[in-house]
Amino acid sequence: MLIRINQNSEGIEHYFETGIKTGRNKTRDELDKRVPLSGDLESFSRVAQFTRDNKRWKNHYWHLSGSFALENQNLSDDDIRKIHQEMLEYYFCRYVPKKKQKEEGEDITDRIIHASEIHRPKIQTGITGMDQRLAHFHMAVSKLDQETGNQLRMIPYRHIADKAFQSYLALKYKLEDPALNRRPFGKPTLENIIILQTGKQYVNSLSKMTLPEYKKIIIQLLEGATSLEKVKEILEDKEDITRVDFKEYQQKEKDPETGTFTGRKIPGHKYFQINSTYFPKMNVNLRGRGFEKIEKLIYTLEELEKKIVQGKDKPSKTPKHWKSYTDQEREAAIEEQRKIFRDHQHWWIKQGFKEELELKNPKRRNLKALEKQCVAKYEKRIKEHRRYFVIYRFNIDADQIKGYRIWEKNNVRYLYNNDMGVKIYDHPEKIVLRIPNDPKKLRDAVVLSLKLARDKGWHLRMIKLTGSPEFISESKRQIEKILKSEKPIPVKLPVKPKPKKRPYLNDLDYIEKEDADKKAGIKFSKERIDTIKTELNPQAVINLAEKKWALPVRKYEVMVRKIKHKETRRAWDIVDFLTKVCNQPISETYEWLDDLLKAQEEVFDKAREQHDAKILREAEAEKIIDDIDIDPSEREEFSEDDFDLDRPFADLEDDLEDDYEPRM
Repeated sequence: MLIRINQNSEGIEHYFETGIKTGRNKTRDELDKRVPLSGDLESFSRVAQFTRDNKRWKNHYWHLSGSFALENQNLSDDDIRKIHQEMLEYYFCRYVPKKKQKEEGEDITDRIIHASEIHRPKIQTGITGMDQRLAHFHMAVSKLDQETGNQLRMIPYRHIADKAFQSYLALKYKLEDPALNRRPFGKPTLENIIILQTGKQYVNSLSKMTLPEYKKIIIQLLEGATSLEKVKEILEDKEDITRVDFKEYQQKEKDPETGTFTGRKIPGHKYFQINSTYFPKMNVNLRGRGFEKIEKLIYTLEELEKKIVQGKDKPSKTPKHWKSYTDQEREAAIEEQRKIFRDHQHWWIKQGFKEELELKNPKRRNLKALEKQCVAKYEKRIKEHRRYFVIYRFNIDADQIKGYRIWEKNNVRYLYNNDMGVKIYDHPEKIVLRIPNDPKKLRDAVVLSLKLARDKGWHLRMIKLTGSPEFISESKRQIEKILKSEKPIPVKLPVKPKPKKRPYLNDLDYIEKEDADKKAGIKFSKERIDTIKTELNPQAVINLAEKKWALPVRKYEVMVRKIKHKETRRAWDIVDFLTKVCNQPISETYEWLDDLLKAQEEVFDKAREQHDAKILREAEAEKIIDDIDIDPSEREEFSEDDFDLDRPFADLEDDLEDDYEPRM
């Protein structure tokens, strides 16, 4: 039996159901007989889709497969089910129920979400025609932990433990052990694959010698060495070797019972190190597999035994074929292999206990105290303060809203303060105020109305003011005060040396780039950029994006000086919106924004001129009417409709009496 493990984000559900993959056109029902093993495929699919939508994980499930040799094709479904259960309990040992929980009937499959199937082949098919399809089973395990919502953690890979686990399953269930049937060519390489598929030798004229191949040559060269002096002599005589050193290190002594360091130094690794012209940038260490004969010359018998006992890479004894054992010997070999992987298993569970203890640190945040603090802070807020946040989704100072009653009806929001005699009507497109003749009440009402306008996303420069002169002058004063306070205060930073620019390919490129930088700096100064960011209406930028690049503007709205996405709630300023959302280069971005600001300033100037001209005409008309010397009874016949205020002042003067001279 051969076990393979990998992880992926999607695709296993489709493969379970259809069986279709690259180079294969037949369906699952045509290829295999499906035997449900454990879990539920529909539940696994839903959980996998949930993690893909809500978790930022690179992979969302593990895929474990077990394939059986040709001699084990008649293995029963019950035995495969037992093998499947042992694999779950080993690879996900942290989630195995405790003894008391097992007695109550809890199983590991209650904690993890998975789907498993046995596939027994009906037909043989393959990409090259040389593959042989055998009985196997697939197991897909979701990475979502039902209890914590975090990722499940599989036992870390260790070659000795995994090899012992596969040998343990082979001995226990009388299966073929892959450790006893290694392929003659070792790891699959490009050369081996071509030889397997075509039967022809692959020759790559550009290939170089690899480090494992070079070590094999050194091993053969030192086959007859009987002493360390002879080893050094053979290595120095080799033409490609430029240096030969004998390395000897010391290491900290470790207590085998407690696992702690004693503080003493003991002899460590000893080996030869060489430099070769084949590998000029690295040192080649002559130790490990293949150099056992050299190590016998370097270490004493006691050191070799101690090295094997205390070493991390302690070699495991590969068991023989299960037919070579008697029943008692097979049980002893099973127990020996079980002990190897159980040690690794217990170590992993112990690490889990340590992590749980760290999570139970008494310095963690007291959630109950935080909740109590938040509730107390919320209860201190007045009722209308909370209602304002519910309606406008922005906080407001308690002093500004104190004394007001707020409610909403027929898409109109009402803010009444009966004590002050102030009434504010917040319509979708305008804000109407009724204010008494009191400068203090007027100032407070204007501050609150401007707060409403900003929370609705209006730009203060775009607001049109109508009403009494006192109201208009106070509103302008408050607007200028707000805009000045919002301007960023320049901070003088310490002068840092400018990094050197990367040299260009030639002088012409450098001169051209330098001229372009100078022109860009002259065209858009720092003051102009600050003006663009503070005065340009973000709605104009959204309209530009809709017109130029077909941006779905219904997903965006204006929030003070920024543009906010309605769904993700992410906000950008106008520069980042064009560069990051609309993918425009920074140079073109400032050109677009500068054109929009110029157009906006022209509109403002034209509107201001018209407004000033209208006020002037109205004032002159009032003066003319006041200066007319007529009988009071006849004055009642005059009305404002008799005067066309839009006509030029000269035409209006001709309509009056000839002997009238206006006072200036």
